Amino acid sequence: MAEISINGGKLVSTLKREFKAEY
Repeated sequence: MAEISINGGKLVSTLKREFKAEY
């Protein structure tokens, strides 16, 4: 469970960075 939470957090931060970069 912990690993999933960590991976999920990294995925969210990556998506946020890409979203800000595109827009």
